[in-house]
Amino acid sequence: MEIKLGLYWGIFIFSIMPWLSGLYAQKVNNSQKSSAYRMKSKRSWVWLLGLKPGKEYIYVAPAIFQIWAIITLVTGFISVYYWGDYGFKIVIYVIYLGGIMVMTLLGGILIITKR
Repeated sequence: MEIKLGLYWGIFIFSIMPWLSGLYAQKVNNSQKSSAYRMKSKRSWVWLLGLKPGKEYIYVAPAIFQIWAIITLVTGFISVYYWGDYGFKIVIYVIYLGGIMVMTLLGGILIITKR
């Protein structure tokens, strides 16, 4: 039981880091009234991103990090519950590190095509 509790904490820590960095970017962009690509939403799911529905804008780039973190958290908890240590490794390798690689490649492609 203690091992699974540690794995749950590991998943939580791995997923909270990108979520908090996305939240910080959302709050900074909202306070500066940034002109980056944004959306206005009055739906209640915006609470998952740490924003107030109808009062704050959703900036897409930080929201991608936050959604990726939420996916990591949910799939990580489910995987640890069913498969333990093996599930933890799969989530970290596939979803967490795979997500980092995919976002890096897409960012690099966007940078190259903007030139």
